[in-house]
Amino acid sequence: MASSIRSSPNAFVAEVARYLAVEPEDVQRMIRSDKLPHLKIPKATRVVHRIPLRDLHAWLRLRSGGTALESYAEFLTDFDQGARTPILP
Repeated sequence: MASSIRSSPNAFVAEVARYLAVEPEDVQRMIRSDKLPHLKIPKATRVVHRIPLRDLHAWLRLRSGGTALESYAEFLTDFDQGARTPILP
């Protein structure tokens, strides 16, 4: 299970995909094409992406015209419930 928001201000691509109800490949496309803010983390065999939650919140607000997701605290609660809840088989 992924760590809680309080211990990690960054999200995995899969968590963002789950939150947005899209495929992880769509999040990768958003990183490449839509300038979704991200961090590149070098690993032994590849580079992985982490999405800073504060930047994700700002990016989503910009695309909603600033009318949705006003409170960062509410966003974190919503993200925690939607993206970091384990999916049971």
